[in-house]
Amino acid sequence: MNSFERRLFLKLLSAAAVTTAVGGIGQSVEAQPVMPRGLIYYIDGQNRLLWNRHDGRNDGSFRWAEPTNREVGRGWDVKHVFSGGNGLIYYIDGQNRLLWNRHDGRNEGSFRWAEPTNREVGRGWDVKHVFSGGDGLIYYIDGQNRLLWNRHDGRNDGSFRWAEPTNREVGRGWDVKHVLAE
Repeated sequence: MNSFERRLFLKLLSAAAVTTAVGGIGQSVEAQPVMPRGLIYYIDGQNRLLWNRHDGRNDGSFRWAEPTNREVGRGWDVKHVFSGGNGLIYYIDGQNRLLWNRHDGRNEGSFRWAEPTNREVGRGWDVKHVFSGGDGLIYYIDGQNRLLWNRHDGRNDGSFRWAEPTNREVGRGWDVKHVLAE
């Protein structure tokens, strides 16, 4: 086998390994939907939820999807709000309920939501800080500065399903000004 044949053989072998690992030899691999990146939401003084997409996110340029500041929600009078990823937006209302929404119009900034909206998925969420850890993980800091862990197993459909036990204490002494996860 000459060097050209050897390189070709190695390329074919690598391609077969990837095909086998992903979809199996002879099987087609379904394209996964591309999730938009650079989405930035905010709630204005009129409790409207506004959508923006920073198209210049890769190079830091001043490029945005037009029109900017698209209204995608109304009545967002919330105590806390955070993203669960993939269009999921959770918020805690004035009654300390945790509510779930999925923004189906996130790709283009349209006013489309999974129905019904504002699905109650938790009660008693009187928290100082709350944030997502990704994949349904929700952390919060309570009044005693404890860090508590929860996994929302119903994140895909907005059902009231949680990994047991809920509110697992995973840290103490979290007297912080701001907190976030990557």
